[in-house]
Amino acid sequence: SHSLRPALLQGLVVAVGGLTVHVVKPAASSLVSVLATLPPADRSEVNDALLQMFTSHSQDDRVLLPLLGTLDVLLTHRLIPHTHVLPLVQAMRAELNQAPKKDVNKLLAMITVACGLLGVKLELPHRNEVVRFLLSLLVSRFPRVRSQTAQQFYTALLTYEPHFADLPPTTHTELLQHLMGFAWDADVDSSRQQRDRVAAVFGFPPLPPPKAVRRVATSVPIEEGYQTLVKDAGY
Repeated sequence: SHSLRPALLQGLVVAVGGLTVHVVKPAASSLVSVLATLPPADRSEVNDALLQMFTSHSQDDRVLLPLLGTLDVLLTHRLIPHTHVLPLVQAMRAELNQAPKKDVNKLLAMITVACGLLGVKLELPHRNEVVRFLLSLLVSRFPRVRSQTAQQFYTALLTYEPHFADLPPTTHTELLQHLMGFAWDADVDSSRQQRDRVAAVFGFPPLPPPKAVRRVATSVPIEEGYQTLVKDAGY
């Protein structure tokens, strides 16, 4: 029954992306085996349903964290087609735009997925969207997020070097040096300057300076959301 499919898929996602190893391994193996044998149209339908879960379970990290883990598994096995890369980046952006607060674990999971997307052979505009997403995370207010973004971005550039064949070798080397030759857990202003250097090497136009944020007195602490992060990042 079509009405049962979302519930079944959600259950499988929670199993594949969960924390219990004796459940994760067989669930992941089963999902990969099934998807690998599906016709492209059916596989695309499953990927569509996974993307829809970002909307139907917005802010529900009990589902979204396993979902991101599942997407990482599928990317590792090259089961996410290039047609779904841009919608996936947009879904992650939308989720963080709506977040009342930034959850570090969710950001770390998104870094892994975004870097995995660089392993998909992409048209330049789509690759640039993935890169912009990662650049915005390089100026997160969380030092751990900045450091992990730089480290995983560096690894992706090495691992998927053929997907960056349009960049001259000297440019590729410069990117690696900018990412790993800097202490990203230093203050965020220094990180922003270094992020701008990385952006410039990719050929992105100069980014505007962050706008001053007017603070409004409130009895409830307001934590910075991804939308604020993106504004500060200049995107």
